[in-house]
Amino acid sequence: MRSARRTRAGGTDAFLERLDASWIREIIALLALHLALPESMVRLSARLVEDLGAEHHQLAQLALALEESFAIDLSEDVFGRLQCVRDVIVCVAAHRRRAGLLLC
Repeated sequence: MRSARRTRAGGTDAFLERLDASWIREIIALLALHLALPESMVRLSARLVEDLGAEHHQLAQLALALEESFAIDLSEDVFGRLQCVRDVIVCVAAHRRRAGLLLC
């Protein structure tokens, strides 16, 4: 799967800029907590496995935490395709938007 950053022109990064920064901080905090990392290491471009060292069980726990925190349903298939922090944020926002729960 391509990283969310490389979507159509003006796409993902412009979308991220419209999100409330507190939502992004909350997602980054959850990532840091479940990966046992300082938040400063969790950058938008950081790859979950390669850069942050995420293991399968950590990602499964993270998916559950995101579902609970943001009132969304993430299938294992969808979450398994996410490659970087930016992908996770975009995924959460898209699921919230589909459910009519905006993050802006």
